[in-house]
Amino acid sequence: LGDAANRLRPHPAQLKLIPLPPWGRGPQFELKNEVLRRGLSKTGGELQMPNVEYRGMNLMIPENDSEWREHFKLARGHKLMLRACRACGLMRYPPTHACPWCMALEWDWKEVSGKGHIYSYEVVHHAIQPGFKEWTPYAVVLVELDEQRGKPTDDEALRMIGNLVTPDGKAEAESKVAIGKRVRVVFQDLSEDFALPQFTLTDEPPVGRVWSLPG
Repeated sequence: LGDAANRLRPHPAQLKLIPLPPWGRGPQFELKNEVLRRGLSKTGGELQMPNVEYRGMNLMIPENDSEWREHFKLARGHKLMLRACRACGLMRYPPTHACPWCMALEWDWKEVSGKGHIYSYEVVHHAIQPGFKEWTPYAVVLVELDEQRGKPTDDEALRMIGNLVTPDGKAEAESKVAIGKRVRVVFQDLSEDFALPQFTLTDEPPVGRVWSLPG
């Protein structure tokens, strides 16, 4: 947090929940850890978090993290929605509150096709999370979407990270992953209001030269 940490001030209701620690580190230090552990709201109550399980992991998004909560909730309708700036019209990912191009704060959700090509990728051979061990080796792809390519400059575009999966949700074979190959978005439903966008290969002609890691 840097200097911003010095400007953080707890709400009085939160301080009442946390006793002074015996080792003298102060209530503000303990408040930070308690908020991370329990997801406290500014009034001291519990924030509502979706308890979504994905490959043995709990995916929790705090109530005040509205940009990601809305993004994944909209994905549950099997639509890939991105934030579009009302001032300059440019879309962005991740779905931040402020436009990274003009810094305007007004935005709307805009649906995109979910089609694009693999701009870059990496192959995971040693899974950190146990739930992905059976998937190894598996590909994590950076997809350049068809919309807004070359804007606002020639080298920029809308790019998203996701797993490369087969149409039935399994990890795609490493031998089939290559830069330039065409993909489309697919959605993995994890709860009634949460879906995870992933990508799968299509039969469309590739974009530019197809390249993959040797070996």
